[in-house]
Amino acid sequence: MNTPRQEVGVAAYLLGHGPYRSPRPIDLQWMRIHRYRRLLGSKYGDAWSPLQDYIDINYPRADTKIDEQTFPSFFRLLGAVNEGLIGLVFLDIEEEIGTSHYYGWISRSL
Repeated sequence: MNTPRQEVGVAAYLLGHGPYRSPRPIDLQWMRIHRYRRLLGSKYGDAWSPLQDYIDINYPRADTKIDEQTFPSFFRLLGAVNEGLIGLVFLDIEEEIGTSHYYGWISRSL
């Protein structure tokens, strides 16, 4: 059992995104994150802190304006990471969607 994981927070960041023809529903992201979390927990010992969810619906879509008004949960999560309250973040985000949508800034910022 890995005790350091018990001392830091564990979070999931969920974002409404994807191309208009096939969006990435938040509930699908949530199910995939929880499935991989269970798999990792069974492999390394169930030592996870309770999962904290941070959700940005992102509707209407904000492709160029990245600030606390368009992605409030992300910036709250980033603050918690910078303060050392969150040590592990699970993401299920498609970083590049064609030429008009780019979400790679999320993983790079964290």
